[in-house]
Amino acid sequence: MKKQVSSKIVVLVFSVLVVCFAIGFYTFAAWQEPTQTQPEGNVDAPLNVGSKEQTKSGNLVVNALGVSAFGNALLVPNGNVGIGTKNPSQKLDVVGNIVASGTICDSTGCIGDGGGGTYVSVWVAISSNGTVAFTHNLGTSDLSVTILFKPSSTGPISIALASEVGGMLYGVSVHEITNTQIKVSSGTGPIYYWKAGGSYGTTNSGYVKVLVRAMN
Repeated sequence: MKKQVSSKIVVLVFSVLVVCFAIGFYTFAAWQEPTQTQPEGNVDAPLNVGSKEQTKSGNLVVNALGVSAFGNALLVPNGNVGIGTKNPSQKLDVVGNIVASGTICDSTGCIGDGGGGTYVSVWVAISSNGTVAFTHNLGTSDLSVTILFKPSSTGPISIALASEVGGMLYGVSVHEITNTQIKVSSGTGPIYYWKAGGSYGTTNSGYVKVLVRAMN
């Protein structure tokens, strides 16, 4: 007995085919082929491990998902950065020489003024009969040293005054110079310092800062 296909089934199949064709047509029509070869064209080139040189005009944030550079060229919020080493042990670990046009600073002071051979310390507290050591690491003891002094954190700043009277040291002066360190000491008496107008003041404590330049 020969079966006949229902006209309703034929209409349903035809309708499905029409809908599928319409969807395919509009999808194809909506897609636009890139006008240039990728990735240098419409899409930014991804950073990769290839040997080709890459230039990035935007900021780069490393090892910190969700962190914005906010105008900084490079941020590495986590981990260490190594130059010349695969195993950096510090935030910046450099194996080799460093050439800087400015200063290199740590918590104790700065080395370099564009030409090298200088050291500028931070302000350090000192009191009567006290000694402060500054690490300069300039590699020589042939140094020109200027000591700045201020009786309080707000000043006034002056050149340190030192004098010896009756075998006693008053003020602040250089106590010792080595290839890596400078020691500044105050006398057993009050610390003398210059004031405006050429007069001097005295105090039992204050702050010192050294300005150092290598002479050779």
